[in-house]
Amino acid sequence: MSLSASVHPFQNGGSGTAVADDDQIEKYLTYRVGGELYGTPLLSTREVIKIGEIKEAPYMVPHFKGVINLRGQIVGIVDLRIKFGLGVPGVPRGIILISETEHGLMGAIVDELLAVEKVTEEQIDRKAPIQTTLPLEYFIGVARVGDRLVNLVDLSRCLSQDEMRSNPTQVK
Repeated sequence: MSLSASVHPFQNGGSGTAVADDDQIEKYLTYRVGGELYGTPLLSTREVIKIGEIKEAPYMVPHFKGVINLRGQIVGIVDLRIKFGLGVPGVPRGIILISETEHGLMGAIVDELLAVEKVTEEQIDRKAPIQTTLPLEYFIGVARVGDRLVNLVDLSRCLSQDEMRSNPTQVK
């Protein structure tokens, strides 16, 4: 995973939470979207970049903002504020998390990058009563990290569903 020096505001294990054996620990990249706290497995995040020029794609769902050229690769970009129902369409701002999906690289716009947190299996409630309009297969569970609750999301699954019905690599 590459991290731009200008987009490196997080601390490793910033919660101060006691953790168990390294075999039971997974690292999550935590971020904010529309005021809500989310986490994604660190190993599924390939890269973090600053938002730049996004080429709009016509006739797409509102949360699909378009594509970027990432060192010669076309990457589809999704605004998570809109996809998660936490904001209205507008000018994309923030940071893009690049993830590998079954269809190739996809990017997710988030408002703020927070920290890399170490989370044990005991901290995750996989049966938490999540009320959402999103498919439940996007969610891993809810983790207790210090005094905060973090919605754990499988970003690669979230990005690979309906966005790829129209292949962004075909956008001219």
